[in-house]
Amino acid sequence: MAIEIPETAVVPDDVAPLTAKQKVLVHATEPILRQHGVAITTRMYQTMLVAHPELKNIFSMSGQASGEQQKALAGSLVAYAAHIEDLAPLVGVVQRIAAKHAALGVKPQHYPIVGEHLIGAIVHVLGEAFTPELQDAWYHAYWNLARLFIELESEIRAAAPWPDFTTFRIANKVEESPSITSFYLQPTDKALLPLRPYLPGQYLTVRVWVEALQHFQCRHYTLSDAPDPAHYRITVKREDGDANGDGDASPDTPSSSPGMVSNTLHSLPVAADIQASFPAGTFIIPDPLPGHVIFLSAGVGITPNLAMLNSLVDLDLDSPKAPKITWIQGARNRVEHVFARHVREIGQKCGEKFHEVVFYSQPGPSAGMGVMGGKHRSGRVDLKALDRETLALHDPEALYYICGPPGFMSAMVQSLVELGVANGNIRFEAFAPGEIEMA
Repeated sequence: MAIEIPETAVVPDDVAPLTAKQKVLVHATEPILRQHGVAITTRMYQTMLVAHPELKNIFSMSGQASGEQQKALAGSLVAYAAHIEDLAPLVGVVQRIAAKHAALGVKPQHYPIVGEHLIGAIVHVLGEAFTPELQDAWYHAYWNLARLFIELESEIRAAAPWPDFTTFRIANKVEESPSITSFYLQPTDKALLPLRPYLPGQYLTVRVWVEALQHFQCRHYTLSDAPDPAHYRITVKREDGDANGDGDASPDTPSSSPGMVSNTLHSLPVAADIQASFPAGTFIIPDPLPGHVIFLSAGVGITPNLAMLNSLVDLDLDSPKAPKITWIQGARNRVEHVFARHVREIGQKCGEKFHEVVFYSQPGPSAGMGVMGGKHRSGRVDLKALDRETLALHDPEALYYICGPPGFMSAMVQSLVELGVANGNIRFEAFAPGEIEMA
């Protein structure tokens, strides 16, 4: 039987800031974690989900089945040990994870559960090598990090328009391509109207009951339009199989089986109800705006970039503060090229301040139809085939926003760094477990 941890659960009283010696001990475990991290996190999830099956409503069972969630947590442990002396390089990662935790419904009372099973898994895998001294160091290291997450997540929930999951009704469904559909969602609680504006680029966390699993599953879906007080819009690809990394699949599920949540969503009719938490996420345009913004997307990864693009177009385009925009998009072919007409109309409205390039990985004989100005190219997105002006490589303050399958994002990050773009100018949104490695 699962043990109920009270809502008031807090960091244990005996937890103190790490001493210099404890930091040295934690840092020394980095190579061990690189070697045994996945075994440790696999054991942790196995024991935890058996002891607390209610957590299956929070954790992705697709991520568990594929092993991606175990790999992601192992990578986080390695990064924490590697940077324990100076956590500054991890600030952005911590903020992204905290936003997702808060939106998923992770609460303070969950942290003792995770801590117990994590430390237990390390003891089980490493045995006597995990000495009492190391156990004590990692106990304090875990709780210092947990305290940070608890504080950040509490702040996010406190600032949200509602604190937890609430009911939304599917007001409309629009087919954007044979596999991609936009869902227009309205809250059943009319007190939430007008909907508070979100920051373009943020996501909505959707929770649906999956009959095959007999519990809920959650996914983060970007709000795919500029804010509207009457509804939210998410755009979801129906996942029929494995993501191949070239823009043909979304990050909805990392497993090779059909997407449990995306298929459930696509099967729901207009007027059906779903659960959703508040908008969250850190993948947003800064204020003040830079002089150049370069959007790079593949497949349904277009959604956060599209929301940001729509919000930028709502600005005064004649203002000298309005940025120049480069829109680079990868799709399988013309049929799967979602929002092509919409982006083309934006290009016409923006004029010389907007430049579009489209890559088709499997173009077919009529690939060029519907693509403005001959800006279509065959093959996967290749930044090195583009000129420096298109990529604004002359502007050291230009910002690059990347979203798509993990393989696409990794390739784009690597290409941009090789072209001389600073890591700090590259922003990306990863919906599958784990983080993209910076080159």
